[in-house]
Amino acid sequence: MSDPMDTVVLKMQRDSLRDALVKVLDTREKEAAATMSFQVALDNYGPDGRAREAMNQMRAMQAASNAEREARVLLLTLRDGA
Repeated sequence: MSDPMDTVVLKMQRDSLRDALVKVLDTREKEAAATMSFQVALDNYGPDGRAREAMNQMRAMQAASNAEREARVLLLTLRDGA
């Protein structure tokens, strides 16, 4: 028979991983949008618009990287279900 505490921990880990995955997917989507905006700025705007979009893209890339790092840490801390 499994320990009820193990079940609680596994459910918490599952929920944390689900949240981390949603965050990774959301930040990657925002990064893609920022990349497209930056490309439009390169094609159509002057230096000020380009700089602003480049900064937005850098922020989105950093957020996506941070989200991935957090998800990897969660994966490393998983307890075996055995």
